[in-house]
Amino acid sequence: MFQRNKKTLLILTAMLLTSGVTAKSEEINDEFLLLGTYFKNFSSKADSYQKKNDDSEPDSNTDSDDESDVIPPEPAPEPISDPFPVVRQNNVVKAEKNMSGEILKYNVSDDVNSLGQEALWMTDKNTFVYNNKILDSDSDYTVLVENEAYFENNGTIKGSNAGVKLSGISKMINNSVIENSGDIGVEVSEGSYFENNGIIKNGKNYGILVYGKNSEAINTKSGIIENGDVNDKNTGLAGIYAGEGGTGRNMGIVKNTSYYGIYVTGAGSAGINESTGVISNGAAYGYGYFGMYADDSGMIINQGLIMNANCRGMYAKGIGTTAINEISGVIKNGSAEKPYVYDIGGMQAASGALAINKGRIETVGMYGMTSSQTGSHAVNEATGVIANTSLYGMYAESGGKATNYGEIKNDQDGMYVTGSGSTVINETTGVIANDGYYGIRAVTGGTAYNKGIIQNTLSFGMYANNKNSVIVNETDGIIQNSGNSGMAAANGGAAYNYGTIKNKGNYGMDINSTSTGVNNGIIHLTGNNKTGVNVLNSSFINNGTIILEGKNNIGIRAANSTITLTPNSVITLTDGITTDTVVYENTDFDSKGEKNTSTLGKFYSLDSKSTLVNSGSIVGKTININGESKFIMDSQTGKIQADNLVLETDMYINSQAMLNSSKSIYEINNLNVEKITGDGKIISDAELFTASTEKTDKGYKIVLTRKNFQDVYLGDLGKVLEDNYQGSESNRTRNKVYNALKQASSAEQLETAFDELTAAPLTGNQVYQQYTQNKMINNSLNTMLNKRDENISGTYVNVFGSNSNTNNYNNVKGYDSGTSGVLLGRMEKITSKTAVGAFFGYVNAEYNYKDNGKSQQITDTWILSGAVEQKLTPNLKWTSVISYNTSDNDTERKLTYDNSNTTLTGNFRSWSAGGSSSLEYKQKINNYIDLKPTIGIILDYIEQSAYSEEGGAGVNADSYNGFSAKAAAGVRADFTAFQNNNHKFMIQPRILYTYEMGDPYDSKQITMTDFVGMIGIENRTAERNDLDLGVDLQYIYKDKLSFYAGYESGVLSDDRLQTITGGFKIMF
Repeated sequence: MFQRNKKTLLILTAMLLTSGVTAKSEEINDEFLLLGTYFKNFSSKADSYQKKNDDSEPDSNTDSDDESDVIPPEPAPEPISDPFPVVRQNNVVKAEKNMSGEILKYNVSDDVNSLGQEALWMTDKNTFVYNNKILDSDSDYTVLVENEAYFENNGTIKGSNAGVKLSGISKMINNSVIENSGDIGVEVSEGSYFENNGIIKNGKNYGILVYGKNSEAINTKSGIIENGDVNDKNTGLAGIYAGEGGTGRNMGIVKNTSYYGIYVTGAGSAGINESTGVISNGAAYGYGYFGMYADDSGMIINQGLIMNANCRGMYAKGIGTTAINEISGVIKNGSAEKPYVYDIGGMQAASGALAINKGRIETVGMYGMTSSQTGSHAVNEATGVIANTSLYGMYAESGGKATNYGEIKNDQDGMYVTGSGSTVINETTGVIANDGYYGIRAVTGGTAYNKGIIQNTLSFGMYANNKNSVIVNETDGIIQNSGNSGMAAANGGAAYNYGTIKNKGNYGMDINSTSTGVNNGIIHLTGNNKTGVNVLNSSFINNGTIILEGKNNIGIRAANSTITLTPNSVITLTDGITTDTVVYENTDFDSKGEKNTSTLGKFYSLDSKSTLVNSGSIVGKTININGESKFIMDSQTGKIQADNLVLETDMYINSQAMLNSSKSIYEINNLNVEKITGDGKIISDAELFTASTEKTDKGYKIVLTRKNFQDVYLGDLGKVLEDNYQGSESNRTRNKVYNALKQASSAEQLETAFDELTAAPLTGNQVYQQYTQNKMINNSLNTMLNKRDENISGTYVNVFGSNSNTNNYNNVKGYDSGTSGVLLGRMEKITSKTAVGAFFGYVNAEYNYKDNGKSQQITDTWILSGAVEQKLTPNLKWTSVISYNTSDNDTERKLTYDNSNTTLTGNFRSWSAGGSSSLEYKQKINNYIDLKPTIGIILDYIEQSAYSEEGGAGVNADSYNGFSAKAAAGVRADFTAFQNNNHKFMIQPRILYTYEMGDPYDSKQITMTDFVGMIGIENRTAERNDLDLGVDLQYIYKDKLSFYAGYESGVLSDDRLQTITGGFKIMF
């Protein structure tokens, strides 16, 4: 919002700054104050080009004196009573017509060096002008071709500015040289046509500028465009520039010195590099940012060769913009000497654009294809080959998408995706055969899918790094890389296999550092000393098949991890002769698989800190639960059948059987044992339940009893959850909430659920934040008023900002925040005793909360204030301020307690109206000290509108209003420490005490989606007592220039607000 309105703010600021400086007298009657304050709290498609056969224009190679030019019949010309000029040379009429449209040929007679006007001008249909001379001019254009005239250049066109301008459906053929020193070689507009068979080498920005519907410019096979000054890297902007529906085509060579080979902008505009075309701009300096560039719904097509020095071969920006590298197209920009310079890439789609490769990309640089920002899509079609020599074959970021149907065989990463919402897909026809460490890599929240073949040569077929990064090998996906791991996840990433992993390295899947792995497909490794799945400090579920061919192999190896086996779990060890298989039913969960032995290796190898979760049956005569690891039995599918169950350590039972139900007591009959012995206990793994056992005729049953929600959550949330529990399974939203609560295994997880069910980190802080921001705004205004000279008018500006680190408060999470704003205005003396003024401003605030869901609020506030100062007596001053602030608030948070990571957003309006009134008395103690005691009152009324979160089952926050009334008393002193004729230095200590007399912090009421009952959210509150201590330093030069520095700190207030101020004042 600030960016959108900053122009208005700047204009109003300029008006204020100039409003008080019109006095012509030398008497001081105005001032300008500028302060900076910092607060710190602690706590469209173009057709393929076909050569035009327009018989109305002569052949470009025909001599201008040849009378054999074939002119087609024309409609009868319109008679004109008087002759009119159609050709001027150096402003001298050289040819006239009596009727518009009659045929006229003219050969330029002499070299022309014109001053202040074009060297050559022509107009009218069937006017044919031929040049074999040198034309030069310092005017805007050296040659003007208008109203369907035809011009052929076989000489030289120079000029200080632009070379030629075509308008009004005119035509021109250049067979020679255009070498003006200005911005434009040839400008083509209003449906005109230009063909270059020669050389265009103007000194500055545009070789050809073509714009307007049906306007077209062609650089033919013999044409060369090399505009730009080799001694000035900021020239040579575009070889061909097409806009407003114009079309530019290159069949020859474009090698301007910098930036863009072909630039296209606007719907209907197109740039085409034909099959014979070569774009190699940027060679002079190594800049050459873009071979072809399009934005604003333009289209660029490459059928030839792009080999510019750096950056992007093709770049498309904006929704509706398209870049296509056709089957015959080759992009190989960049240089082997500097492969990383200027972010080199083959093609890029940005800001919602589409980039399609059907040909070859073999850049010497970082990226083959890139997709940036939401809505952007980079596609490598089935015929496309990406063979760049450096970092990434395809790259997606910031919400972009990249899809491969063809072949990627670059030197390093095949596909790379980063950022939430960003996606890369290797489709069923796609082959990734890069030589790098990663076939596909997902980081920082990116998502990657493989449906084709990955056969890169080094470490990882697919790799996920960082929380919320996800890699998926789909059912048809095959990973057969030569490196160490087929799929790997680290640092919170997630890896899911539904297809086939048969890499040649040591691990089929490698899951570590709090990551998640799931095998629903086949992992098939061949060789000795292999591990099907390696898990470290993470969790893994095997719902598929693991096959290892060789000796000394391990099916699943885990350290400090949780391994869950489903009934579909199969692990096979074989050497081609002997085959041993362990399935879910015969896995020894007691020993965590240690007793499932084979001469070919180990099915399981788990350390003492790992957990093997049973979701099936364990059968044996005597079953021992022992060791340091945690044994969890699935309450729904887990079963133990034995004569004797020995609990040497505790056994846990999870909550799966309690899901999708609203009962309070559950009986689990899954212990078919004669007796239970040992010191261990059967304990509920769910924090919401308690477990007990009862002997039955068939063994033992486990009774799981739900705790009352009001015992789990104090306050309204517990009551609402208890009241809505019965029948909750019939309501999808409520059932999902209760299922998540039942699966919480710790008090911490239930606390996270409280925060996210009630949005307490947001709703419990919003009132406090609004009052705190208002306090900061009021302090900024009062600081300016305290530093003004009450005897004159003035203009005042305070640029302020803040940072805070606010701690948790009762059940309300803390937050970090950053604020920036500006407040400016003017005070005008209207009588000798009275001054009035107005101030306006803007504040942007961002709040980041300290909860698992990373809640955030962004607030934009506009400020309008008025002030009155009046001298009641020579020593008594009364000051009153009224203020109105209006804000727009955007909220965002994630639900993590149910593992959904659902993003919820909200928006609400808020406003406040307030004011202050104070009396200050000035008591002169001596020539060096003045004391200024003050008393006053500060009022602040706030309102916040109701809002409902979107994006999922969030909260509905009720509207809120509050009123604050504070009494204030304080004193400040002006102490003159040094003074002579020109210099004065003052120290100004101050103290201000305020006391809150109202009750502005009431509970904020919310409801949960599909739940009945209001929930009051405790608000963060401020202390009633607030004591601020501060000191200012002021240096004054000749009573006309002052410099300020100040510091203030809250002593009693909970936020411990500290303020640092600096600035200057000029007297006029």
